[in-house]
Amino acid sequence: MIPSKPKLIRERVAIATFAVVLAACFGSIARASAADTLSGGAFTKLGALESDLKRGASKKIDVRRALGAPKGSGQALFPGAHLQREVWYYEDIEADISALKSEKGVFHVPVRFQMLQVYFDGDVFDGYMWVANTQAPASKSK
Repeated sequence: MIPSKPKLIRERVAIATFAVVLAACFGSIARASAADTLSGGAFTKLGALESDLKRGASKKIDVRRALGAPKGSGQALFPGAHLQREVWYYEDIEADISALKSEKGVFHVPVRFQMLQVYFDGDVFDGYMWVANTQAPASKSK
């Protein structure tokens, strides 16, 4: 039996998220010296999403000013509406190496992960999507 499209999408998102987290963890572990917590950066101004940015009015420069430089960018396609949007992404991954455990060759590391995708229609802010393995966005000040 062929899985339904929503199930395939959920599976692909889960696999992609796992791959990103795994790559970040191993990359961070390789760079770590004696640090107990490894972090790929933090969102510092999450409140700006609601207070400073206005969908359909704010520009890319406003988003960059509010959130800083993105970690990456690309394109997003929303099939049902046939909309293509530019997307910037921001990520925050933190692993607690002090809690690293190995069981039968499998490493277990507590990881906190969040990713913010910001969408643009041309130069205009068109919304965002936030994904995380926590209940609420974790915002840290530098």
